[in-house]
Amino acid sequence: MSIHFFLISNILTAQLYQSVSNQSGFLLVMALIIIVAVALILNARSKNAFAESFTSGEGHHEEDHSPGVETATKENVQTDDLKLIEGIGPKIASLLNEHGIFTFSELAATRVEKLEEILDQPRLRMADPRTWPQQADLAANGKMEELAQLQDDLKGGKEAS
Repeated sequence: MSIHFFLISNILTAQLYQSVSNQSGFLLVMALIIIVAVALILNARSKNAFAESFTSGEGHHEEDHSPGVETATKENVQTDDLKLIEGIGPKIASLLNEHGIFTFSELAATRVEKLEEILDQPRLRMADPRTWPQQADLAANGKMEELAQLQDDLKGGKEAS
């Protein structure tokens, strides 16, 4: 990336000397070069930080459940595979994560009305979250056999009628 910047700056400098004879034109081109350099450096740093967050396992923390707090990140928290819950696929699991729900315990503690509200935003109303807190509670407490029995009675996460 630094080679590209070097070539670009040389080309711009050469063009500057050929076509611009006043000092304001020179300052304009130099400002442009500085802006491009800063953008390249910031871009490289953000890519490195993003990659490090995945390789180090960092970037997860517990959600603050105090009133009025809507957003959370996943720093310092062990996340659960929410797709183990009948009716939750990759898209819904990602959406739940965006709303601060990363673990079975957090899902179990979430009101069905709140889950319906989350699903309403991206037009995922076909999903029925009414059994998710119950399933998540069983999973959070390690009752995997009971969870499997409950899921046998469900169809797409919905109670069979």
